[in-house]
Amino acid sequence: VRTMSVPFLPAIDLAHGLNASTGLSAASLGHVGAVYAVATQQTIDAAFDHLKHTATRFGTYFDVTKLDSTDDILSLLDAGAVKVFVSSEQLQNIQNKNVDASRLVLSLAGAGNSALDVLQGNEVGIYLTAIADVTAVESLLEAYGSNRPPVYVSLAQPTLEKALQIAHINATPVIAAQHLTVDPKSQSNLIPAAPLLLANATTDRPDGLFTTLVTDERGVALGLVYSSEE
Repeated sequence: VRTMSVPFLPAIDLAHGLNASTGLSAASLGHVGAVYAVATQQTIDAAFDHLKHTATRFGTYFDVTKLDSTDDILSLLDAGAVKVFVSSEQLQNIQNKNVDASRLVLSLAGAGNSALDVLQGNEVGIYLTAIADVTAVESLLEAYGSNRPPVYVSLAQPTLEKALQIAHINATPVIAAQHLTVDPKSQSNLIPAAPLLLANATTDRPDGLFTTLVTDERGVALGLVYSSEE
């Protein structure tokens, strides 16, 4: 199971798989390293099939708030889901099952007082959904600095500027993969993925280039190059 943090989570639709006509391709999702998907009673079989075929390419974070069965949630974790996003009721049930708290994320309606208790002294992450006011999230998280669990944020109206605001406070924006692109010149209506991927990356080179390790499809290193954001 991959547990390393990711700069953002592209959200995919299990019903359509990785074959969306717009947005990030399956190869691009592999470069990001992880995806977010909603598992429902109707798509639970597709969720397991997805894990079977993508485990070596990228990790998957599942929103399971629409699942009725705790056993299904536990089975997704056993099958290789990186983390599951759960409701408060589901969280109570799962915490009695001796599950690693760092693989659980509590889904909340928005930023507010309900998030405060969760943020304090807890490994369980939080998911703030459909956020319109990013400043409210910034204020909430600044009070805790880096001493807090992981925070994931979806935006009511995602833009690059808002997503970068989220990333710069060490939270993870969740954005539909169909709204993202690796080719902003020809798809100017979509959000460029490169700035998000490098949101918290730094370089000490005066030309602003990043030291980049090039690998083949098997992950074998081919050498180092200096590359721009694009």
